[in-house]
Amino acid sequence: MYKVLIIDDEITIRKGLRKVIDWEYYGFQVFAEASTAEEGLLIINKLSPDLVMLDMKLSQSTGIDFAREARLSGWKGKIIILSGHNSFEFAQQAIKYEVVDYLLKPVSREKLVEAILQAKQQIEESSYSDFMSQQSITKLRSHILQGLLTGTFKYSESLKNTYNLDLTEGPYQILCIYSKNCVNKDYWESVSKQLGCYIVYEEDTIYIILKGKKSQFYIQTIKKNNDEIYLYSEKTNNISDIHHLYNQCHDGIKNIFFLKKETNEIIINSAKNTTKSNLTDKEIASQICQYITIGDENKLKDFFNVIYIQLKENLPNISSTIFSMLQIYSLVLKELEKNDKQVCAYLMSYDEFYSKLSYNSLFDDLKIMFNEFYDASSYYRSISSQNIIEKVKLYVEENYWKTNLKLESISIIFGYNSAYLGKLFSKENGVNFNTYLDNIRLEKSIELLKTDKKIYQIAEECGFSNAEYFTKKFKKFFNMLPTEYIKNLNKD
Repeated sequence: MYKVLIIDDEITIRKGLRKVIDWEYYGFQVFAEASTAEEGLLIINKLSPDLVMLDMKLSQSTGIDFAREARLSGWKGKIIILSGHNSFEFAQQAIKYEVVDYLLKPVSREKLVEAILQAKQQIEESSYSDFMSQQSITKLRSHILQGLLTGTFKYSESLKNTYNLDLTEGPYQILCIYSKNCVNKDYWESVSKQLGCYIVYEEDTIYIILKGKKSQFYIQTIKKNNDEIYLYSEKTNNISDIHHLYNQCHDGIKNIFFLKKETNEIIINSAKNTTKSNLTDKEIASQICQYITIGDENKLKDFFNVIYIQLKENLPNISSTIFSMLQIYSLVLKELEKNDKQVCAYLMSYDEFYSKLSYNSLFDDLKIMFNEFYDASSYYRSISSQNIIEKVKLYVEENYWKTNLKLESISIIFGYNSAYLGKLFSKENGVNFNTYLDNIRLEKSIELLKTDKKIYQIAEECGFSNAEYFTKKFKKFFNMLPTEYIKNLNKD
């Protein structure tokens, strides 16, 4: 329904105009009335009706005055004037202000209907024209945006005003959305409108120009699709640099295999890496084997990052990168198998490793390889752990008699952290180090109690600080005092 405003200073005339025509039948609805031109101007500025029907003679003004002020305000609706004066001058002015019809009173119902149908036709033609004009502007704006991204156009006040392109608020960032299948264009069109941003389509890729910190913050909260890849350019405060951001994203799409890590969101950083490595595949494999055999997962993890950067920056394409990874894995397998065939049980075969590669992300594929190396490292670390504990136990056997024998001093001798060695010892033996040491000393004391030596001498020779402490430990372990143990021996 098109909205109609009736303006007349007589209420009876306004009511009559409401009733004389079946407005709804012709696609109109009388939604407001006014008694003065000033009141009518307020209504059109606030509610923008499609058609105004008014009397030529109003209190303190005329219908022509209303038409002139309405056009000056920018209102583009249709006007029908009813007049009791056949004035050529008024009719000319009515044409000037695009009045649909200038009807002389008394006017028949048929003439009124004819006038509103003419107004309806003009409204529909204007709507179509506006729509086509808007479509044309939209297409041109899309073309201008594409030119801004590629560097063909430079942003200016003229572009802003002509194409309603407001890019005055920085900082600027580009979000590039890419998918091998199909990007959800309707969804991202809606998102860009909500954020007040501009969107550019390029085949199966979408570029959203994020302007201002607010849009850059809220885009992080938007629901993302697992099938899509999101590349965020760097940020700039200068709109003339926006084509550099576009180039970052454009190049990023070609290098997704090298850029994608554990999520499908990629933040592009143009800063050059200063920790470059130029190791050969053989040198890489040799270094990996060294870290595996000493059971050092931390060094393996650090080396993972070094190799990731080297493969990402030094090799020209995906095929070369995958070939290098396969070569490294094969060399590591052969080297480890040469020294200890049992370790190969902790690693995938070459063919199995090859089948696990995704070809979608260097980071993910490299992680598959290094996870295998971490498992092999754990195997060597467990062997190493068993060896060191055996050495500690042997040292205790030989030095139990020393009163100052402590885990801290033993840790220094064997080059281990005391807390770590203590945990390792408990894990391998089921008891902590101090309990184990007490047990060894008490077992040694049993042999000495069979001799004529005094209790304090036995305590000293077994490494206890004094006889009282020895007696207390003996009672707790054997449920009897050392003297009682000697009496039992004599009875036998």
